[in-house]
Amino acid sequence: MTWESALDQLNQTELVQTELVEFGIHQMDTKVGSPKWRRHKGNVNFRFRSVRAALFSPDKGARAACLGYSSYANSRYSAGTHSIVPYVAVWSRGADDAFLIRASAGHPEIVIVDAANVASIRDCPHNELLAQLAELFASGAQAHGARLVGHASICLP
Repeated sequence: MTWESALDQLNQTELVQTELVEFGIHQMDTKVGSPKWRRHKGNVNFRFRSVRAALFSPDKGARAACLGYSSYANSRYSAGTHSIVPYVAVWSRGADDAFLIRASAGHPEIVIVDAANVASIRDCPHNELLAQLAELFASGAQAHGARLVGHASICLP
């Protein structure tokens, strides 16, 4: 996938009925018993009806989570007063590619990665998750370059 085709995907307002949005999130400083990697597999009642919504929803999207603004991640899973989310992945089930978002000051960074690699991530200790996700992010950045996740769009740094 090129950035051009990835950005075209974001312009789709509704997904075809056979496609579902998937959302993986690595959250640190979680309550006891909370998974460190949570994967939300979309269904008809899922909160994200499009990849765009999963990226940019002001309260529950990837951008909000990486900036610590997600009230859901904070209230449901955080052991502290705010949530710490270093990585979020968003993709359409069945797609070849996924977006991997990394927390950063100002605007989170985003790369295109192989969806199968993200889908294969399992909950494990934080250091292992960070290593897996950092390696995946680096390979996506090397293959396609990294961009920034703005308030409602993906832009060049």
